Amino acid sequence: MKFKFLEMIKADNDIEGTPIKKGEIVLYLGEIPNMKGHIALEYKGKIFWGYHPEVFVKISKEEL
Repeated sequence: MKFKFLEMIKADNDIEGTPIKKGEIVLYLGEIPNMKGHIALEYKGKIFWGYHPEVFVKISKEEL
């Protein structure tokens, strides 16, 4: 799935090894240029990177 830069997205599952749980909203920061298929995101003031975008889904405006 393609997301827009600085789009709010949510985890579709718990993200192992991170505090991000299913349904948590994160800020999409973009795809990592030298790691195709991996993204960077911000969650509660921390940057996480190296995750697959398939683990996240778009959220509706009502969820914001």
